[in-house]
Amino acid sequence: MFKFDFQSDCLAQQPLLYGLIIMGIGCLFLLFMGILKLTGKLKKQRRMLKGIFKQTDLIGEGEMWIGGVASFTIMVVSIFAYRFSSKFMYQYPIETSPDATFACDPTLRNAKFATSMQSLGTPLLDSEQPLFDMLDSQPFTLHVAFISTDFTEDDLTVTQVLGSIRINLPYVANQLDGILYISTNLTSHFTTVKFTVASGSAVGALRVGLSGPSMQENNYNVKELNFSYAFNHTNRTVTQDPAITVQLIKLMNETAPLSNDDDTLYSGIWVPTFIKNDEQLFYTESDFQLYHTGGETVFTVQLSEATYYIYNQQEPITMLTEIIFTDILFTTMCIELFALTFLFFKLAILPLIRVLRGLCSKSNKVTPKGKSKSYCPHCRSVNAETLPQHKAPVKRAGNITPAFAIRRPMPDMGKIYVM
Repeated sequence: MFKFDFQSDCLAQQPLLYGLIIMGIGCLFLLFMGILKLTGKLKKQRRMLKGIFKQTDLIGEGEMWIGGVASFTIMVVSIFAYRFSSKFMYQYPIETSPDATFACDPTLRNAKFATSMQSLGTPLLDSEQPLFDMLDSQPFTLHVAFISTDFTEDDLTVTQVLGSIRINLPYVANQLDGILYISTNLTSHFTTVKFTVASGSAVGALRVGLSGPSMQENNYNVKELNFSYAFNHTNRTVTQDPAITVQLIKLMNETAPLSNDDDTLYSGIWVPTFIKNDEQLFYTESDFQLYHTGGETVFTVQLSEATYYIYNQQEPITMLTEIIFTDILFTTMCIELFALTFLFFKLAILPLIRVLRGLCSKSNKVTPKGKSKSYCPHCRSVNAETLPQHKAPVKRAGNITPAFAIRRPMPDMGKIYVM
């Protein structure tokens, strides 16, 4: 939320920008109130405004009207925090979340991940077993393409090998622009399939792919399988007995719910890895002349499963209860931060200003001759000898009592008159 980026799209999402705008307006208002105090105008309106802002004072608990002005900044920043947290919470799960247009980073998501490898020999949990059963029952279709060749579908035979049992599989073949496309449905996930072509023509490259439909059952979902991989080598041709092993790995994704009332979602997919030997797959030009002498080409594809599976767990970073607690904590922190600033100003800055003012006022005093201290804090001492004639004090004789020093005799308080 507090990412400092000065791009126009990102700057419009910054709560600090709007907080600074409100603080600027508050400073202008403080200046306006100070002018009213110095001029002595609109006293009634000024008192009314101070009373209003005291009611909105979250910092000083209604004691400072300046705190009411600063409280509006806290309100604006807190509103942005509530907006950000509410939208961030629903950026989950990552598969269905849209771009985060409320933040500078559109890829922001409320998701965290954990990945581990688990042995297939470990007993599965009851909640995980249905997904593995669905993966095992997903039908496979094997796709093979002989590229840059003169092969035709009439010379092709597809055989599935299960131990010592050989089964001829039905297939769909199509030849186009020197490429022979073949597709066949498999009866088992872990088997060996041989593509036999009764032709001695050369083959430039191979492509192997596997596909399977998606499956859905309650909160369990098997993803669609659709991948292919091309095998080629520069300035080489395919041998007459190429073999490729496709090792399949189960991948399980567990998506925790955003609220306790929702169900945990499980999804899975097969991940392929290829095991091959280029020296066994391809001829060099010299090897082609020596060894490419047979009348047929047999391409073997072996499917196997790894002894482990990949377990991915997706969980939300924060949930509703955590969002509410964090928002309250953030608002309290903002209030305390402003209160600490006001307290520092009151205890440190103001006394320093008073000391500096006292030092400046002492340096501006004029001390009369022969005296080092004036006991009148509001009077300015002057030198009588330097005053003009009409402002000079009147000199009196030593035996003449000034008029303000004459006192009338006090009545005798010992006599009591009774009416």
